[in-house]
Amino acid sequence: MKAPATKDMNQIAQDFLSRLKCPHCHNGRLVDSGEATLVCDVCGRAYPVTDGVPDLLPDSAQVSTQTVKTVLSQSKG
Repeated sequence: MKAPATKDMNQIAQDFLSRLKCPHCHNGRLVDSGEATLVCDVCGRAYPVTDGVPDLLPDSAQVSTQTVKTVLSQSKG
């Protein structure tokens, strides 16, 4: 079986990310903050991404007001 091309992998990653919901509030969309975290656009919890793998365990989440403001301003603009 042939491995997908990098472009295909990027599309798969974007499709996967667009389907993720916040494990805490179950409503929010997880947005890539560009700082190795995925941030919920509703409750503001930030989940770390290590080696490309998101850690969506509730105990891993942190709330950072600055990160939330940055991500929300990028997603609206």
